[in-house]
Amino acid sequence: MDLEFDFVIIGAGSAGCVLANRLSADAGNSVLLLEAGGSDKGFWIQTPIGYGKTFYDPAVNWMYMTEPDPGIDNRQSYWPRGKMLGGSSSINAMVYIRGQAADYDDWRDLGNRGWGWDEVLPYFKKNGNRRRRRQSLPQRRRTALRRQCQPAASSLMPAVYCRRVTMRLRIQLRFQR
Repeated sequence: MDLEFDFVIIGAGSAGCVLANRLSADAGNSVLLLEAGGSDKGFWIQTPIGYGKTFYDPAVNWMYMTEPDPGIDNRQSYWPRGKMLGGSSSINAMVYIRGQAADYDDWRDLGNRGWGWDEVLPYFKKNGNRRRRRQSLPQRRRTALRRQCQPAASSLMPAVYCRRVTMRLRIQLRFQR
């Protein structure tokens, strides 16, 4: 079976899920989202203190090491990276930081339109209110979301894009300039 996609996204971490959501919002786009890892439904992944258990678990963590760094006497640093739906966001002890307002303004001032603090702050606030909005959905729709989505994906993508389908595919990639 040959399948063709307009976009192939490698990695269903936070950025990959958001990108798939944005691209698939246009019904004219076909999007394939690939993830090497599995589900984020594990007990230690869903528990904030579980980071200690996932820190060295090769089933959910790529466990990268940096190159030797001359600035720290040629030592290597351990760099945990999530290997599952949600990526590193699924093993980060459920912590995130918005960042410094001045950094966003600097990016905007360097020519990156839309990246100033005043422009990104509404998105941070929208994400912070996500749980409240989901609870306001009718019960039937909330139940459908739980059945169709992995936990991380339900907050990042509409249910229609996160149904899990298992099949063997031969993917034909075509690149256009």
